[in-house]
Amino acid sequence: MLTKLIAIAVLGTLVGRVFFQPQLEGLGRWFRRFVDVTLIVITVVYAVQIIIMLTK
Repeated sequence: MLTKLIAIAVLGTLVGRVFFQPQLEGLGRWFRRFVDVTLIVITVVYAVQIIIMLTK
């Protein structure tokens, strides 16, 4: 469920970047940072899940 919500958020931000970045540079910069942070969070969440699975 969390993965689906994150995927929808990333897809929405990517589409937003395509449409808004040429017009609003500040908003495009914010979307870029949001996508970067989202990818880092996904990586950390999956790493923690893998570690938990391997230790059981």
